[in-house]
Amino acid sequence: MSLATYIINDKKEQEMSYTFDEHRYNFAVWTAARAIQRGLNNASSANISKLFKKLKIVDKIKPDSIENANDFDTFHKEFCKNLIVEANKLGLELSYGRASKLLAIFIKTYYVLPGNGKGNISKFAHPPIDNILLEKSKKVHSIRPIPKWTLMGEDEYFNVINEFRKLNLDSFWMLEKYWNVT
Repeated sequence: MSLATYIINDKKEQEMSYTFDEHRYNFAVWTAARAIQRGLNNASSANISKLFKKLKIVDKIKPDSIENANDFDTFHKEFCKNLIVEANKLGLELSYGRASKLLAIFIKTYYVLPGNGKGNISKFAHPPIDNILLEKSKKVHSIRPIPKWTLMGEDEYFNVINEFRKLNLDSFWMLEKYWNVT
């Protein structure tokens, strides 16, 4: 093998060095960013990744330490508050509703789906709240009128979560059956 061939092959190998965890993270960032981008400036995947890396999202979420809904809610409130503060520094104005959806989609993509919906993180993680979920929930479960998800503050958000908890689902992801894609 010539030196030139070796250099080319080594460069290709370096370029192809990409782990599944990197892929899972990148995909989770992309899905989360796409879920909140409409009508929001500076919500690029790159900026969302900067936020998540700064806040060390993968290190902060400890699926094994989530034992109940209160554990998850405590984590959720702290993380979303920090997310909103850091997002503002990037010129990204997040409401609590948008921060929550960003976190929910990341958790869904990074933890819930690869875990086949099993474990406490899958059971207690909030579903991504959006207009489809809210409207169907109002019709099917008579959940009271609620504000637009993009404008929700923390109290409004947790009022909705507490309404959903009254449904006594085995896992919160089951509520997402209302995202009818057919």
